[in-house]
Amino acid sequence: MEFNTVDICVVGHTNAGKTSLLRTLLRQKDFGVVAAMPSTTRDVVGTETKAPSAKTLKWHDTPGLEESRELYDVMRNGTPEDLKHDGPGQVNYFLQQEKLVTRFSQESKVLKQLMQSHAALVVIDTRSSVLEKLLDELSILKLSGIPLIPVLNFSTIKDDVKRWEEALRKMSIHNFVVFDTVRTPPSAEEELFEQLASVLPKFKEDFKAHLEYRRQAQVSRVSESLLHVADLIAEVGTLYEIAEKNKQSSIQTELEKQVQSFESKYTLKILDIFGFTASDARLAALPMMKGHWDDNVFDPSTWSKFGKSVAATTATGGAVGLSIDVMTGGLSLGLGTLIGGALGVAYESAGAFGERVKAKIAGKQLFTVDKAVLEIITTRAMLLINALQKRGLAAQQSVEIEFDQQLDLSPLSGSYRTLKRNLNWSKEDLELRLVRDKYNAWRTKFQESLHTVMKEM
Repeated sequence: MEFNTVDICVVGHTNAGKTSLLRTLLRQKDFGVVAAMPSTTRDVVGTETKAPSAKTLKWHDTPGLEESRELYDVMRNGTPEDLKHDGPGQVNYFLQQEKLVTRFSQESKVLKQLMQSHAALVVIDTRSSVLEKLLDELSILKLSGIPLIPVLNFSTIKDDVKRWEEALRKMSIHNFVVFDTVRTPPSAEEELFEQLASVLPKFKEDFKAHLEYRRQAQVSRVSESLLHVADLIAEVGTLYEIAEKNKQSSIQTELEKQVQSFESKYTLKILDIFGFTASDARLAALPMMKGHWDDNVFDPSTWSKFGKSVAATTATGGAVGLSIDVMTGGLSLGLGTLIGGALGVAYESAGAFGERVKAKIAGKQLFTVDKAVLEIITTRAMLLINALQKRGLAAQQSVEIEFDQQLDLSPLSGSYRTLKRNLNWSKEDLELRLVRDKYNAWRTKFQESLHTVMKEM
């Protein structure tokens, strides 16, 4: 018989984390209802996942089992003798008894869906003791005759996991997956799919295709997130204000507001990529920023970076040079013309130089964001992305990202310096093709460098 879908039933005791497991596998935070109270799922809820060149996987979230001890006794004592060794027959016989179906309404829904599925994931809260009623549930589920894969959920305490592993072995259940719907490393999902492929060999290639599709999706999520980090750093790194030195306090306050706004905007974008919302992460306050002025801006070695471009621009920048000469009130025409030439180049290829010249001549100061702040923002963004890759969508508390871990950001040093030479990368300037192309090249390089940093985390 040919199937268009592979049906997988998710079962277990009430409040064991069934819906949370599906949220994590589906990457849908709004799937179903998750709460600390029992029986939040009252009916069977189905959803699908697709992958290229593979059968659709249909996942069925089921109500929690609550009266397993009573049901176990009914099925053990009320089953006809000829069904004694026929587990599926016993389940079907029970489902035909109207009074019993009404009496055990939750369990009936679970068993009915179980009999229509290819396999079942049995979610077990390892924090709970190995109670008889939970073992009764497993005994009842085994009667369905379909492959069962216990999922040992909330598995952060090794002794809890070990206790349940021993209990499962005593019931002749030797295949299981250690999982955690709050902190879910990619390896746990991979093991789950590999187990499904093992117990359903007929669909092995389909599960392999789905697993590979999930891997690629994770790679895409990370890559897209790193591009957002690049955009964030570019926006912050090219912020500047020109003002009198005595305005430093107000300028600093304004720059801080802008930086916080940019970080908040891109944090939301990154959270959304991984299926989370604004309430799922909190960032500690940024340290203060300070104004910067490079007193060596007139040093010949600084100008030498521009090479022939200075001379070329000077030829057409006389008017600008003359205006600057008037502003300086004492510089020679030659020096004013040379400054004008440098300023022209600044607007073409190194915005920071031109802005610093203007600020210096006008007796003002150029305020930019300190490199240390860029490093802190980069680190926090990287820590956030790293945390989200391992965070299950069942997590109810926000992940707090503090600047408490040092990363090797040396691969980014050149990119940080590039930003300071291109303060003209405003949204308006990026409309110009040459500037846009240059920015996109920087953005790609910065993303590649972030990948290098992430490999070492």
